Amino acid sequence: MDGFRAVAVALLVCAATLGAVSVGATQADGPAVSVQQADNTSNYLGPNASDVGRSGEATTSLDVGAAVSAGGGQARSTYSRDTLQGEYQSADSEEERRAVVRNGTNRLAGRVDALERRETRAVEGYAGGEITESGLLRILSTVGAKADAQDETAEWLNARANELGMRDESDRLDSLRLRLVPLQGPVRDDVTESLDGRMSARVHAEVGQGGVVLSTVTRQDGEYVYVREAYDPAIRDTGDTDTGRGGNGSTACRWSTTTGSCGRTSTAVRAGSSGKPNATGLSSYRRQP
Repeated sequence: MDGFRAVAVALLVCAATLGAVSVGATQADGPAVSVQQADNTSNYLGPNASDVGRSGEATTSLDVGAAVSAGGGQARSTYSRDTLQGEYQSADSEEERRAVVRNGTNRLAGRVDALERRETRAVEGYAGGEITESGLLRILSTVGAKADAQDETAEWLNARANELGMRDESDRLDSLRLRLVPLQGPVRDDVTESLDGRMSARVHAEVGQGGVVLSTVTRQDGEYVYVREAYDPAIRDTGDTDTGRGGNGSTACRWSTTTGSCGRTSTAVRAGSSGKPNATGLSSYRRQP
């Protein structure tokens, strides 16, 4: 795993053991739930209550159509990457290899644009009552699966660009990978697994002001684990930063352990003896010192 991807995973995925947890339960009077911050993650991120346009829950399970859609998208992305690698290996000169990298980056940028548009339409459609929670989750899981595959292509292209000294293309690919981060997440991964029948997932979703929060409770190594992902476009950065560049008009994001990467963060919690966190978030819970 390259350093860039390791940072993305560290920022995106964190989970802590829970006591008895009910996804639909609300906080009880008594000892507060303690929030345990994991290394390299950011603080609570979510829309203000007044900004939430719609929220709800759905249980996702085996859905052949959705599973085929997600799997097919990954397969097409893998085929495209294999074709790209074949073109690169067949190139007879450095200039031809540069052209392969440049053209591949242009095609990748178009795919990232398309994924962002699809997610935006889904979030807006859910906020407007046009699609259900289940419909939203199916689309987000498909987008996430395709984004995972495109990130692998971007990683490969970036390695080739660095080998060829193509700084502008490398900067552009860094920016594209940053744009893919908000399209991926641990809850989407759980939804994808549930749609192909490996598990079922009860997921809470809320959207507002273009942002989206997904949370669920799963079992990991025999224990309950609370997983949450959130994206807030309001904290995106469109200029150059220490960790990402907005080359060629694409949006780069500020990697930060306090504000989130690309506006995304995950939260880990550990339930107290009587605390039962619900899936709407942790803003009212006490953090451990």
